[in-house]
Amino acid sequence: MSHTVVFRIEALQDISGSMDWYDAQQAGLAERFYAQVENKLEQVAANPFLCSIRYAEVRCALVDDFLHLMHYCVAVNFKSY
Repeated sequence: MSHTVVFRIEALQDISGSMDWYDAQQAGLAERFYAQVENKLEQVAANPFLCSIRYAEVRCALVDDFLHLMHYCVAVNFKSY
């Protein structure tokens, strides 16, 4: 079961800024970064409890091959019956 991933605007801006920086460093590096971000998002969506809590209910997932941490929280909705 895959969970829904919701982004804050600041996260999208951070990804975009990082892509700009990687693109300026080397041609094609931004695309590699984005592919690794997507891969990590798929992993987190499939198993949001994969990473441990680092602080205040925030979990961090390392983007493979890059020094970039994705910070996320797991929202669990419980229905009372």
